[in-house]
Amino acid sequence: MSENERPQNEKINFFTHPFLFYPVLLFIFIFTLDKIFFLDKVRDYVKVELTYIYYDVKQDLLKEMISKFGKNAEKKSDKKLVLLMGSSRMLYFKNEEILDFYPDWEVYNLSSAVTTPAYYLYFLERLFEAGVKPDFLVLEADPFQFNANSTTFKKSNLANSFDLRFVLSNAWDLGKENVNYYLGNYFFGVSKNKPYLANVYSHLTNKKFEQADLIKKLTIDSLHKDKGNALSPAGGFMEKDYGRLEASSVRTIGWIYPKYSPSEMQFSFYEKILDKVKEEGVPTLVVRPEVSLPLENLLKEMNIPAPWWERIRPINQKFGIPIIDMAEASDYECNTFADSGHMAVDCYRPFLRFLRMRYPGE
Repeated sequence: MSENERPQNEKINFFTHPFLFYPVLLFIFIFTLDKIFFLDKVRDYVKVELTYIYYDVKQDLLKEMISKFGKNAEKKSDKKLVLLMGSSRMLYFKNEEILDFYPDWEVYNLSSAVTTPAYYLYFLERLFEAGVKPDFLVLEADPFQFNANSTTFKKSNLANSFDLRFVLSNAWDLGKENVNYYLGNYFFGVSKNKPYLANVYSHLTNKKFEQADLIKKLTIDSLHKDKGNALSPAGGFMEKDYGRLEASSVRTIGWIYPKYSPSEMQFSFYEKILDKVKEEGVPTLVVRPEVSLPLENLLKEMNIPAPWWERIRPINQKFGIPIIDMAEASDYECNTFADSGHMAVDCYRPFLRFLRMRYPGE
């Protein structure tokens, strides 16, 4: 037998053929290098916007509530815990006004951009298991949160919220595609914070990014200090041009209501939420914040709100939890908007008074 020939039954020995380890070593090296993209400094350079900051701070506020109101809290606050959970439509309450007008309340705002029932359920599960029971829970509900064809759930909630335990325990509802997307972001930094070189170049060369670190720090400090309530990017601005509201409405439709189709996944999470708060005995109110007339008219033309109301109202009735359309509430009236889908900051004061009137025992 030629010395170059090898018996068919001869076993491969990795120790005598070290090159067989090269693919394994290469994978370990790349996997380790990939973790650089989880670093905050790297994330700041590859991201073109700072929305993720809001999600990061909400996780910090979750821990803060558990430390102050949980079953293992050293000294629980004597104030009433009021918890707000919604999208950016409920994000801009002024914390100083809450303290001035309702000093007996301690209000935490876990609202963030384009949230969904799945986002609410994650936080409520973590709070309840830690023994935190809000004295009053206010949830936002809107058809856009139940759109199966919107990509915002992946890009916002799934990319920036949840933990591995929540995703795996709710894998059946989330579905294979969403679970795989989350796991990809969880294990691989280049998936979560994609290294687009154009973004890095812009951050290095464009003067508008020179103050990015300062803006980020001020935003984080403000969100922590005001317990999740944010400063409105529009300030006190209110749009008075009806034509601009119409144009903004078209953009909003294309962004969060595209190819509208009800999401069975989000309706399933919504029922789980109401079931949990009912089981825990937490006084709960669900509201749909008012949107501008041009946007509401477009939604009606697309036949989005009516079927949604027909489906969601029976769910709330099933659990005995009220749901109120702010546009139809007789004791709330504010008709100014920063854009088609967001009320102006002047509306948050009557909105807060509206909530106070429905506080249990008032």
